[in-house]
Amino acid sequence: MERIDLWSFFIGIVSIASFMLAMWDRFPALKKYLLPLGYILLGVTLSRVSFVGREATLTIIKDSQVAASLIIFLSLLLLSLFCFHLMAKKGNEMMGYVIIVIILSSIAPSLLSTFSKINEKIPPKDYLSLAVVCEKNNDYDSAVKYLNRYLDVVSDTEMKKQLESKIAQLKQRQLDGLR
Repeated sequence: MERIDLWSFFIGIVSIASFMLAMWDRFPALKKYLLPLGYILLGVTLSRVSFVGREATLTIIKDSQVAASLIIFLSLLLLSLFCFHLMAKKGNEMMGYVIIVIILSSIAPSLLSTFSKINEKIPPKDYLSLAVVCEKNNDYDSAVKYLNRYLDVVSDTEMKKQLESKIAQLKQRQLDGLR
């Protein structure tokens, strides 16, 4: 594996921390082994990620969409952990786990995809160019995708009719290519 992503790094740190917290008080006789094991695992995780840390930091700084997406995701994570903490205080840990799963599996992806659609970096006219290139390369699925994106931002009814006609033609070509 040449690169490791931020999610893998985050999961590695959380798993090491949870392992240490779970095992620290339960096995006092193993305490002298748990601390070095935790440091070794933390060191392995940090060394695996250190070579992309500088590049990832520069990407986050340069790209405002990545930074904003990261802030949104971390805010949702903190919100879910806060809800878990409140549920754990009341003795209802299972409901806390359900809240975390719901927030991270359904709300976070939909919020991030909505945010990425709002902050598109591709000008709408370029979708037409991309669709033409994809059509020339017989990549009809991508061409339809780009035409649909352009269709979402167009307000002219005549242009919408032409785009819908072109999308239907491309779908028919795609079906003909399968036969």
